[in-house]
Amino acid sequence: MRKNLVYSIVIVSIILGVSGVVSAFAVCSVSIPAGPISFDISGASLVHNGPASDEESLLLSNVGTETATITTAATDWVDTQTVPVKQMNRGQTAVATFSNTYGTKTSLATPVVLTTDLLVDAEITAFYQLKVILDAGSEFFTGDLDQDILVSFSC
Repeated sequence: MRKNLVYSIVIVSIILGVSGVVSAFAVCSVSIPAGPISFDISGASLVHNGPASDEESLLLSNVGTETATITTAATDWVDTQTVPVKQMNRGQTAVATFSNTYGTKTSLATPVVLTTDLLVDAEITAFYQLKVILDAGSEFFTGDLDQDILVSFSC
C-alpha cells in the first residue's frame, strides 16, 4: 500500500494600511515535508483484520509568526483502478503526537486536532499507523490502496 499526502493549507494574514504603508500583522505558516508515506503492507499481510503497520512519522514545523492549530484528517482507502472503489474505511489509519502502539492512537474516522498551540519555530511530530481491516466484500482484494492524508493549520 502506498499513501499519498495532500496538504490543506490555510494562510491567515491581516494586512493594515496606513497612509499608503502596508504591513503584515500576522502570518500563519507550517512547513510540511514533501513526499508520500508508505505503510509497506502487501501480500499475505493484506488480509481482512490483518496486523498493524509500522509507524510512519511526519514532522510539522511552525514557520509563521503566530501560534498555530494543527488538524489532520483522511479520505477512505480506495483501490488504484481507473474508477477507484472504496476498499477500507479511513478510520483504520490512526494518529498520535507520540510514538506508541496502534491501540493508543486516535482513529482518523473524523478529523483529529494534533495541537491547538504550536508555538512559532516549534515542531510537532505526527505518528501515523494503519491496521488493515478491509470492508465486507473486499476480503480477497489484492493490489494497491491509496489514501489522502489532509493536514490543515490555522492561527
